[in-house]
Amino acid sequence: MKQVFYITLILVLCYLGADVLIRGEEKAERPIVQLVAGASLIGMLVYNVYYLGKRPKLWKFFGFLKVWLFFVITGVAYFFFSLIGFPSEYASVNVRSAIILIYILTTIYFFYNATVNRHLVGKTLTMLIAVLMFNGITEVVIALNNREVKLGVEVVNTSAGYIFLMLLPILMHRYRKQNFWMFAMCLVLTLFSGKRGAVVVFVILIIYASKNFRKVFRNFKLDWRAIIFIGVLLLAGLYFVESAYDSLMHRMVNIENEKRGTVGSGRDVIWKTLLFFWADASLFNQIFGFGFYASPKIEGHVAHNDFVEYLIDLGLIGLTLWSYLLVRFYKNIKRLKKYDNYLYTLLLFCLTVFFGRGLFSGTNRTDSIVLSISLGYLLGVVYLKHIIPYLSNRLSKA
Repeated sequence: MKQVFYITLILVLCYLGADVLIRGEEKAERPIVQLVAGASLIGMLVYNVYYLGKRPKLWKFFGFLKVWLFFVITGVAYFFFSLIGFPSEYASVNVRSAIILIYILTTIYFFYNATVNRHLVGKTLTMLIAVLMFNGITEVVIALNNREVKLGVEVVNTSAGYIFLMLLPILMHRYRKQNFWMFAMCLVLTLFSGKRGAVVVFVILIIYASKNFRKVFRNFKLDWRAIIFIGVLLLAGLYFVESAYDSLMHRMVNIENEKRGTVGSGRDVIWKTLLFFWADASLFNQIFGFGFYASPKIEGHVAHNDFVEYLIDLGLIGLTLWSYLLVRFYKNIKRLKKYDNYLYTLLLFCLTVFFGRGLFSGTNRTDSIVLSISLGYLLGVVYLKHIIPYLSNRLSKA
C-alpha cells in the first residue's frame, strides 16, 4: 500500500498543480485535468478501503466526519435526482461539482491514513508542503502578471490567498519551532493575493493568536535563523508595497461592483435574489430545495455562500445538516483543548478557514482539497499522539 500512496500522492499533486496552470485556458483542455483527478480519486478510495476496519473508525472520535459523510451522500443523491429534474426543473447535472464533493472528504481520510501509517513523514511531508506552497505562489505570480485595470488601478485578485490559509495549520505543525514565522509568511502571501475574504479570515486568526500568543507561539525566539527570515519577510513586504498594496487597498475600500453597484462584487444581490426565491417557493421546495446546484439556473450565479447555496439546493434539510456539521466539528475539537492546546488551536484554524471560506465564496471548490490535506494530517497526528495511548490505557485496565 505504500507504493499506492506514493503514486496517488503524485496524482493528487499533479491535479492541483494542473488546476492552477490551466485555469483560465480553453475548457477543451480540462478533460486531461479531470482524467488525473479521476485517477487520483480512485487511488485514494483504494487506499482508504484497504485500511477500513483495520483500526477504530475515525468518526468514533470525530463525529463531525460521520455527519460530513451523510452530507456527501445526500449531495450525490441529489446529483442523481438532477438527471430526472427532481426536485425541480432548476436542478443542474453538474458532474464536476459532485466529484469534488466526494473528493474533498476522501482526501481527509487519505491523508489521515497516510499519517497514521507513517507514509506521510520526513521528506515526503516536506515535499508535499513545498509543492502546495509552490502552487499557491505560482498562482499569485500569474495574477500579478495578469492584472485587471479597474477605476485606473491594476487589481490583483486570486483565490491563492485561501491556499495559504489552508496550508497554515500543517505548516505550523510541521515547523512548530518556527511557527510564528510560518504565520507571518502566510500572512504576507495572503496579502499579495488581494482576496478580501481571505484577508478577513486571516485577521480573525491574528486576533485569536494575539490573545493566546504564549500558548500558540510558545517557541517564539529571536536567533540567527529568525533574523534571516525577518529579512526575507521585510523584502517581501517592500515588494508587496511596491506591487500589490494599492490593489489590495482598492479592493478593500471599493467593495461595490462596478456593473452591479452592490456590496461584495454583487454578492448581496445574489443572496437576496436566492433567499427571496426560496421564501416564495412551495413548502416542499423550502424543505427539500430546488435540486443539485440550482442557484445558477435561478439567479445566474452560484451563491458564493455555503449556507445560501445549500438552502437553495437541498432546502432546510441541507442547511440544517451543514450547520450541524460545523457545530459538531467545533464540539469534537474542543474536547482536545485540555489535552493538547496546540493541536486544538490548529484544528480551530482549520474550522475558521473552512467556515470563513464557506461564508464568503463557498467550499465545494478544487482548492479546498488543500484544507482537506491539512485537516487529514492533523487528525492523523491526534490519533497517533492521543487516541492510541487512550485505547492502550483502556485495554490495560480491562
